Amino acid sequence: MQVDIQKVEADETTFIRLDEVVHKDDVEKIHDTFMDCQFPWHYNDVTAKDSELGLDFVKDTPQFTHTLIDSISNPGVPLSMYASMAEVVVDSLKQNTQTPIIGVERVKANMLLPQYGWNRSWCNMPHVDKNDDRKSDCNFVSVVYYVNDSDGDTVFFNKWYGQEGTDDEFPLRIVTQVRPRKGSLIMFNSNRYHASSPPVDFQRRVVLNMVLKVGH
Repeated sequence: MQVDIQKVEADETTFIRLDEVVHKDDVEKIHDTFMDCQFPWHYNDVTAKDSELGLDFVKDTPQFTHTLIDSISNPGVPLSMYASMAEVVVDSLKQNTQTPIIGVERVKANMLLPQYGWNRSWCNMPHVDKNDDRKSDCNFVSVVYYVNDSDGDTVFFNKWYGQEGTDDEFPLRIVTQVRPRKGSLIMFNSNRYHASSPPVDFQRRVVLNMVLKVGH
């Protein structure tokens, strides 16, 4: 299966959803690893350090994270004994989609918990994973792999990093949302504004968030 990472923006967002890319045995192994109560999570006060909290629908929340790979600060050295779980997903993409991956910049696991009084119309902090103003020519893609079934959508916005126009002229708005589904993943340009949201009906929302360098 050939995946076009520069997919036409039919709904104003570059977004590809892929199911059954990762083998079902690996899906279960990844699930059991990150859903284990003994997994070492680290607490963060916010999900992203940006500045869109003035928007009515943005209500950032705490998040638990675990960094697996960070090639910027530690090139070539996995930061976690669980890095092999990320490598399974990356290898599955290479083998089953022919996505032209030439490097892994960052992988971390993220866990969100339910928040008291949360409104489903809200989302966490809009952000980009890569400050690159080349729009669809950006040679980094983000992958969100859903570890478990949950609610707490991934939310996409109408803007890219560095897009011209003030907030009054070109306000940030939601264009589409994706519900987590165990074993599936989404892929999009890393300079696209997006956000997470915490679960309401489920106890945990766990994902692997990856930034991959690709060739064009």
